[in-house]
Amino acid sequence: MNRRTFLAASAAPLLPTPLLTSAFAAAAPFSMSRISFITDEASISPADAVAFAKKHRLQWVELRDVPGAGKSYSDASEADLKETAKALKEAGLRVSFFNSRGTKYFLPGTEAPAWATRPPEDRQKRIAAAEAEYKKRMELLQRQIVAGQILGVKTLRVFAFGRVAEPEKIMDRVANELGAMGEVARKEGMQLLLENEPSCNVGSCVEMADLIKRLPSSSFGLNWDANNGQSMKEKPFPDGYAALPKNRIVNVHMHGRTLLDPEKKLDWPVIFAALVKDGYKGCAGLETHYFDGTKVEKSHLCMEELARLLGKA
Repeated sequence: MNRRTFLAASAAPLLPTPLLTSAFAAAAPFSMSRISFITDEASISPADAVAFAKKHRLQWVELRDVPGAGKSYSDASEADLKETAKALKEAGLRVSFFNSRGTKYFLPGTEAPAWATRPPEDRQKRIAAAEAEYKKRMELLQRQIVAGQILGVKTLRVFAFGRVAEPEKIMDRVANELGAMGEVARKEGMQLLLENEPSCNVGSCVEMADLIKRLPSSSFGLNWDANNGQSMKEKPFPDGYAALPKNRIVNVHMHGRTLLDPEKKLDWPVIFAALVKDGYKGCAGLETHYFDGTKVEKSHLCMEELARLLGKA
């Protein structure tokens, strides 16, 4: 069976987008039924991820790396992906977003400002590695599309490539590169979601709004990471949020520190209310993002805090 035949055969059982929208629409105002989480941040194995979801009565998961396996779902075999899809279905879970890797590398002819101060050999090695990743971009995208089809998810993450000294000068080129990828995804029934990331050419909400207007809405949406806006010295809400085209937001990320740490906390109930008011139909996914060995423990604390905030404790 070739890849096209496989995709055609796999597409039929997937949950259609209109049904997904209806399921979300019935959940307003925002509730725990619209909370998701990145499994490899909250668990040490796929089975543990299912147990985490059951403990907190969640209906959705986000996928990125296979928990405890040290590899991405982008690189998993079709057999393993089918097993994952089966296990999630049996557990009553659906995939809200695929945090697919890639597109953090530098475009050919561009580099990080800091590379100029590196020894020549090191600089050339970094440039060569970025060029090698760039050459494989479409091959990786095709693998991610196949993975998404098997897993029953319609949205894949992308970034705006490695950040240069003056990102605004290459925005048209970034849009052209991503646009070509978006067209490939669109033809396969997938949508790419642009995430703001400080190490990439789109870090702030203002930059995200600037780039997304250059990309067709049929192939591109936004994954708004509120905490990443803070890293760009942008006030995520209301300032950053106000800059975004609301009809292009398809997924939202919450970092654990915006729920638990006093100095980083965001007023999520107010943000959720604004999202609902503006017609948002998607999930809010927890990206725990603690790097001190406590991310699983903190993931549980985050869900407890969300349940309290949403009145479902």
